[in-house]
This record gives sequence, C-alpha cells and structure tokens, in this order.
Amino acid sequence: MRGTIQKRGTESWRVRAYVGRDNTGTKRYVSRTVRGTRRDAERELSRLLVEVDEGRFVASPAMTLNDLLERWLEVKRQHVEPSTWSSYEWIARKYIRTALGDRKIGALRPIDLDMLYAELGGRGPSVRSGRPTPPRSPTTRTGRAASMNSPSNSATEMITASMQPSARHGLIRG
Repeated sequence: MRGTIQKRGTESWRVRAYVGRDNTGTKRYVSRTVRGTRRDAERELSRLLVEVDEGRFVASPAMTLNDLLERWLEVKRQHVEPSTWSSYEWIARKYIRTALGDRKIGALRPIDLDMLYAELGGRGPSVRSGRPTPPRSPTTRTGRAASMNSPSNSATEMITASMQPSARHGLIRG
C-alpha cells in the first residue's frame, strides 16, 4: 500500500505516503498531521499521493544547511567571478555554517533564521569594505532601499537563494 491513515487523537490523523528508497536502500516516507474527520484525512492522503506522483518529494536522507550551502556554492562557482564566489564562501563559513549549519533543512523554523539575522544585523564588518557597518535607516534620503552589504543582508540573500531551488525540486517545502 502506498499510503496509510493513522488515528492520533480524538480528531487528529496522521497520513503517510511512501516516497521510495534513498541511495542507501532505506525506505522514505512523507507524513502530515490532519485535524478533522477521517474523510478530511482521506482527502489529504489523496493530495499527498498526487504530490508524490508528481515528484515533489525526493527519497533522500534529511539534508543539513551545510549540505545545502555546499551544493549551492558548487553551482555558483560555475556562474560567478572567483572574487564573488570567495565572498559567498566566506559569508557561509563565517556566519551561516557556524550558527545553523548542522541543522536539518526540514527542522529550520522562521524564528531560527530571524534570530540569526537579528544577531548579525547592524554589527560586524561590511562584506564589501571590511569596516563596521554603520547603523542605517531602511531607506536613503532619496527613498531608495539602502545597500545590501551588511552581514545580515548577505546571509539573508544567500540562504534565500540556496533554498529556492531546493523547494522547487521538493527537497524542502516552500
């Protein structure tokens, strides 16, 4: 059977669908919790099976943020100048990997990223100049957005850019 429904509480159900085997031979499943009636759980299982059939889920072991950044940096190396790639690698090593690198992508929560961005925001050297980033308002006098050269903004851009393809390929839920 490709999918199952399991009662978890008075009106809570777990739906689970078989995705396939990963490269080590381990069976991989995707599951969701549904609140409501058994009929609601059956509908959700049907949707989940369609998503599996469409290839939205990949039968691979859970990926860490370090793994994701490594793949993203490999792809970027082919498409950007060496100095740009070097900056990306430095930002990943200095800020992102030390804080969240060992976390599984599926376990990252928005609050984890917000905490990282808050910790980096407005302090530390500018990526471009190496000098401390001065406090600034969100916009300049002309109403344009301020430049994106603080560690927080650089980390935000890198995490967002690395996660978008992963969501598109079903490695994470977007």
